Amino acid sequence: HTTSSHYQLTLPAHTTSQSQHQNRMSDLSAEQLADIKEAFKQYDVNGDGTISVQEFGEAMAKLGLKQDEIKTLTAEVDADGSKTITLDEFIALMKKMMVEVSLDQELREAFRMFDKDGNGTVTSQEFREVMKSLGDKISPEDAAKMIAEVDKDGDGQVNYEEFVAMMTA
Repeated sequence: HTTSSHYQLTLPAHTTSQSQHQNRMSDLSAEQLADIKEAFKQYDVNGDGTISVQEFGEAMAKLGLKQDEIKTLTAEVDADGSKTITLDEFIALMKKMMVEVSLDQELREAFRMFDKDGNGTVTSQEFREVMKSLGDKISPEDAAKMIAEVDKDGDGQVNYEEFVAMMTA
């Protein structure tokens, strides 16, 4: 679904895409790596150098994850299906989780920039004001069309979930 308008909404220059985040996070600091290794040791209850799927599930439950979330995460982290999680698999999971947290923070920051009145939604007027401040003059009609494109619930405004769906599409 594309607009007939020639405008395209992009993240401000100080924000980055998910792939850029993954590149930036590919090299963990020595401190981050040490913290991850320490957490791995704590979860490796029997000290065999791996975390059993059961040990991992128990640890994630203590962190407040639900069973279905634990199942999904376990399938993702146990890449080779061995029913054990190696340090490398655990590090890969932690990197991915750090990227997701960082991307979410940047999306929230970008949304706040558009949500001028702080009410949790972006109107076409707020959108126009931000675009104008970024040097892009946009007509009220084009702003309304762009808002309508991503406004899934039809309330004439873009909420955070709609904003995220648009920015990560």
